[in-house]
Amino acid sequence: MYADAFGGPPWHEGLEQADAYLERLAHDVRGPGFTAALALDGGTVLGWATAWTTPDPFPAERCYPRISAALGESTTAHWLCGAREVDELAVAGHARGTGMGGRLLDAVTDDRPDGR
Repeated sequence: MYADAFGGPPWHEGLEQADAYLERLAHDVRGPGFTAALALDGGTVLGWATAWTTPDPFPAERCYPRISAALGESTTAHWLCGAREVDELAVAGHARGTGMGGRLLDAVTDDRPDGR
C-alpha cells in the first residue's frame, strides 16, 4: 500500500522508504496526542492517516524551521503549538476520487473543537 500511494510522482518512493516509514511509525505512536485512522475493504488496506499534537516549544528538526520562518515565531506558537498535525495521509490508487482521503482526514481531526 505504501508503494502504491507514494511510488509514483512526485515522491517516487520505494521499498526502502516504506521500511523507513514503518520504523518511524513505531516511534511516532508513542508521541503526545498520536492518532491514526485506517480504511479497510475486508482485509485490504485502502488508506491511512496519522496525526499528533504539535509540541510546544515548536520543533527545530525536519521541515519545522521553514514553517516557523514563513509564519513568524509568534504566529507559529499561536496557531501550531498544541494543534493537531497531520503527518501522513495515503489512499490506494484504485480508491482515489472516492472521498476516502477526506474521510481519513476527518477521522484524525474531527475531535479538535478549536479546529486547530
